[in-house]
Amino acid sequence: MPYDKDVWSFVDVVSGTEAQGHEIIVFFNKTDLEFLSAPALLPIVIHEMRHVYQIPKDTKNSILSTINDELNREFEKDADAEVRNFNDEFRKENVIEKILFCFDRKGWAGAKKMVDYLYKESKDAFGGGYDQEMTKAEYDAFAEASEEKDIDLFIDYFVKTDNSEKEIEKKEEEKN
Repeated sequence: MPYDKDVWSFVDVVSGTEAQGHEIIVFFNKTDLEFLSAPALLPIVIHEMRHVYQIPKDTKNSILSTINDELNREFEKDADAEVRNFNDEFRKENVIEKILFCFDRKGWAGAKKMVDYLYKESKDAFGGGYDQEMTKAEYDAFAEASEEKDIDLFIDYFVKTDNSEKEIEKKEEEKN
C-alpha cells in the first residue's frame, strides 16, 4: 500500500566524478506507478529530478547525504521546494488519488492509515526534510467524511476547493 514504509522512489549515483560521467539512477516505485495518474505522479517526478540536478552541483554532499541525516534533510527540503514552484493542484491530485486508492482497497481503515501518513508522518519519513503532504483543512475534510461514513464529502472538498490550503497559508504567512 502507498503508506507502507518500503514504498519510495530514489535517485542514486553510479559514478560521481566528471571523468566518470556523473552516472545517475532514478528509481520510481512500482506501487505509485501502478495507480497514480500522470498529474498525480508529477510531484514525485519533480522531486526526484531535482535530486538529479543536485548531484553534479554538489556530488560529495549528495553522496554523503545517504549516510548523514542532516545533509539528507537539506537535500530533501531543496527537492520539495522545487515541487512548490509548480501548481498545488498536482499535490492535491496526488493526495486524493492515494487516499481513494487506499479506500478502494482497504475501506475506511486503509484510507485513514494513508491520511495519517500524509498528514502526520510524511514530513519526518526517511530522515525528514519533506513538506507535509496534506493540509489541515484536507485532514479535517477527511475526518468529517469518515465520521459521516460518506467518502463523497471528502471528494467534494477537493472538487469545490479553488485555492489550495497551502496557498492560503502561504499568503497568511506573507502578511505576517
